Amino acid sequence: MTQTITASQTTTLLSLARACTALSQLKQLHAHVLKLYLPGNPSAIGPLLSAAAISGDPSFFSYARSVFEHLRCRSTFMYNTMIRGHVQSGSPVTAVSLYSDMLRSGVEGNNYTFPPLIKACVFMGPDSRANGLLVHAHVVKLGYQADPFVVSALIEFYSSVCDLESARKLFDGSTVRDVVMWTALVDGYGKEGDMENARHLFDEMPERNVISWSAMMAAYSRVSDFKEVLSLFRQMQEVGFEPNESVLVSVLTACAHLGAVTQGLWVHSYAKRVNFISNRILATALVDMYSRCGLVDLALSVFHNISDKDAEAWNAMIAGVALNGDLVRCLELFKKMIAHGSQPTETTFVSLLTACTHAKMTKEGLKLFEEMGNIHGIRPKSEHFACIVDLLARSGMVDEAEKFMEEKIGGLGGADANVWGALLHACRIYGNVELGNRIWKKLTDMGITDSGTHVLSYNIYKEAGWENQANHLRKLISDARMKKLPGCSVIEVNGVVKEFRASDFCHPQALEMCEVLDSFSSMETPDSSSPLFKKRLQLGFPGDVDEATISLALKACSGDLGLCRQVHGFAISSGFVSFTTVSNSLMNAYAKGGNFDRALYIFENLERPDTVSWNTVLSGFRDSEDALSFGVRMNLSGVGFDAVTYTTLLAICLDYEGFLFGLQLHGLAIKFGLDTEVFVGNALISLYSRQDMLEHARKVFDGIPSRDMVSWNAMISGYTKEGSYGAEAIRLFIEMVREGMKLDHVSFTSAVSACGYERNWELGRQIHGLTIKVGYEKQVSVGNVLISNYLKSEAVEDAKLVFMNISERNVVSWTTMISMDEDAVSLFNQMRVDEVYPNDVTFVGLLHFITNSNLVKEG
Repeated sequence: MTQTITASQTTTLLSLARACTALSQLKQLHAHVLKLYLPGNPSAIGPLLSAAAISGDPSFFSYARSVFEHLRCRSTFMYNTMIRGHVQSGSPVTAVSLYSDMLRSGVEGNNYTFPPLIKACVFMGPDSRANGLLVHAHVVKLGYQADPFVVSALIEFYSSVCDLESARKLFDGSTVRDVVMWTALVDGYGKEGDMENARHLFDEMPERNVISWSAMMAAYSRVSDFKEVLSLFRQMQEVGFEPNESVLVSVLTACAHLGAVTQGLWVHSYAKRVNFISNRILATALVDMYSRCGLVDLALSVFHNISDKDAEAWNAMIAGVALNGDLVRCLELFKKMIAHGSQPTETTFVSLLTACTHAKMTKEGLKLFEEMGNIHGIRPKSEHFACIVDLLARSGMVDEAEKFMEEKIGGLGGADANVWGALLHACRIYGNVELGNRIWKKLTDMGITDSGTHVLSYNIYKEAGWENQANHLRKLISDARMKKLPGCSVIEVNGVVKEFRASDFCHPQALEMCEVLDSFSSMETPDSSSPLFKKRLQLGFPGDVDEATISLALKACSGDLGLCRQVHGFAISSGFVSFTTVSNSLMNAYAKGGNFDRALYIFENLERPDTVSWNTVLSGFRDSEDALSFGVRMNLSGVGFDAVTYTTLLAICLDYEGFLFGLQLHGLAIKFGLDTEVFVGNALISLYSRQDMLEHARKVFDGIPSRDMVSWNAMISGYTKEGSYGAEAIRLFIEMVREGMKLDHVSFTSAVSACGYERNWELGRQIHGLTIKVGYEKQVSVGNVLISNYLKSEAVEDAKLVFMNISERNVVSWTTMISMDEDAVSLFNQMRVDEVYPNDVTFVGLLHFITNSNLVKEG
């Protein structure tokens, strides 16, 4: 006989369900509810369903879905719970479908239904706006348009689809405005870059919480107003608010760009005190801040303490070391990144190539460039080409740089501002006026008329004595009224950030500062650049400061890496964004260099961004949700998607688990004939393979007319991960070899793994021989699967040989050997000597060996 459930029992059940730490405990509680309360009280299952659905544990949520699907009697509370759970789990389409099912079942929503439902609409991609408007209509129909939580969710929705006018109307029409609603609108204006309205609203808020402050600081950070970020932070502390992780990340970003190391040190200390330091994003921001301020040792200290390093953390540290000119340590970090199992990204190689350029390590830079595509499967982009051109040019190999441009990117016609700017700069340094003249003529024919190119070419002609050409360029610059944006440097003095701009003599001690700078120049070599500095000021051509001035400043601060960083910032801040191609190049450089906020700021100020503009920003987002929202915004703008757009968005779908959105993208790609483009096809293969839909993946693979190595690797890897397709993976690998495709470590790792699944040891040995032939037998991922196969086939000596040949063994290499080798204890000791840290699997294997060997003392 069932019992009637009371309010106190409901509370108790909810507390018990939330206290469950394992699925078995949840199932026991479910059985208890079934026995005592059901079927007489169907609502009794509600507390358990609620706790499981929003627990954040995938296994709990899966169980909640199963329970919900078998319920005959569903209440509004149960539907609300599942809608919220699906939104929280990243399944917005399912959440909206559930609401449709709710309506069909005759169950009416309430004020708790709509906030998560509206949030789901925000993440629905191209269908976001249409679905959101429909939900808004339901809100009005059911009379919940005045509920503050519903209005806050609607404001967030309209902000996400760039409809701030509707968001403001909702806000102005609301009679009850709580802090959540105010914050939602402030954040909306901030994300649109409308700082005037965002700040006005923020200042009017009757009350604020830490999220309000965080939203306002993040808004200023997006538009690179870092001084205001720190100003707000001080105000926040003065009124007694304790910062959260998001606030601290914004503050650290500001400190990094302003060189405010004292403030950054305080943030680090505070983060330790309140146990925020385990937050990976915050720790990465600390690494970036210390690196940009020239404190590499402190950056490394923070970096080594990040327990679960991702590619962003590695990139921040590599970029920081590269920025401070330590190429040796930079390459060591890169090797450790690979051994750690983190996949390098485009940003990784920009940092590495930049470091090689400044160290004039031409051979190492060219080798890294080749490895980027051949080993790591990363397609070079404009900034990588610019790095190589700069690398060759700075080493005096100007002709080789021009040849590289011709062979790799089709000459100047295929290059962007980064590439030809690097070559022009080299022409000036080495006095190669003939090449500089050729470049200028080609750029003129292409219609390139940015100020940076004009000024560089003017300098080349002027210094070479080509007066006619120099005067002609001077007239062009004057007629077009071109101006270079004044360079800006910042330095922290006694905890206060000081800002200096080129040609700005407003500071009361400006003349004294110039005298000090001149005194530095008098300590230089006999060919002192001080006269040249004064000459440049006298010439009066656009932007009173040029590269010679920067060279003087860099010489003056030799040995002070922090000051060098500031002068470097002074150098890269000059130039115009009046042409879309130049703006795109600038956004690319900033985004790949870690200053995405600056890239976004440039984008928001473009009058007519093209597809490349949108793609550049889209590829720079770290947050998948933001990237997808930006993709939706791009679609609504009317700018057409190209192959790069689809590839980028499909890659985001993998990370975001947005499979349904990926299917929509596939449909669009087919519609516009881009589904057979190799990069789009590769992304689709990965998408379907991730969902174990290998037949669909194979259909895409077969439809790509010109497959590359990545296509083959993606398909073979998909088969290998689904163990029952091992034979098909082997067949495809053999076909790949027969077609003469280039093989890399991914190809060999997948093929050897497939041999293991099929227990085809002989073929595994043949593939091992092929790895030796092409030089991949020492690569750690290949070596690890070879060890595993040899141990499974009881070829222990062969496994040992492979193990000894691996260039940099990781924890997987050691653990595999320890779990099967009779010298497990000595191997473990050697592992510790090599400073490879064991994991839980290592200890399981070691203890298993010790138990079987009766080594009580060692155990």
